[in-house]
Amino acid sequence: PDNPAYTVQIGAFGRAQNALRLQKTARERFANQLVVNNYQPADKLYRVSVGKFDTRKEASRLRRELMEKYPKDYDQCWLTYIAK
Repeated sequence: PDNPAYTVQIGAFGRAQNALRLQKTARERFANQLVVNNYQPADKLYRVSVGKFDTRKEASRLRRELMEKYPKDYDQCWLTYIAK
């Protein structure tokens, strides 16, 4: 998108209940961050992401933090962009 915001995607699921479970845990752990569960009809996936940042650097900082604090839960998280 034009003028994107950056976020850390922590999971993608074909089943809504799996995405909702991860979203609930993320909201408890990261109460000060935006946590979004976004359904993508093109690939039939529910994508769960944390944070909304103006720069890739800020999102990368959160990603490193997640991976250090919860290495077993977020070892496969990645950066992506969203519309502002």
